[in-house]
Amino acid sequence: KEIREAAQRALLVQRERDTIGPFVFSWNPCKVVSVEDYAARMFQQKIEEGDELATVGGTQCRGLPRDEILRMLSESPGDIGFARSRSKDCDQAIRDGAREALRRD
Repeated sequence: KEIREAAQRALLVQRERDTIGPFVFSWNPCKVVSVEDYAARMFQQKIEEGDELATVGGTQCRGLPRDEILRMLSESPGDIGFARSRSKDCDQAIRDGAREALRRD
């Protein structure tokens, strides 16, 4: 309920960051700027700064515009999911490691 109401209020004003319940989100993509400790521990994997909002109510929201995500949050009964954000350097390191492993086989 706290997240739904905060999302409804946030729709009224355009901002680069919004406080939605225990979360502060930045947009494009929707990432966690900060999270209250009590909320961070409510998820299987602790939510951290830089994590990306991935699902709302079981629906993918990655890449959607701010207003659409806020509407989803304002109508959702709960169930939000996050994805651990990785840097491009990390992604490149994973690709390089996979290529090296293939060469060894």
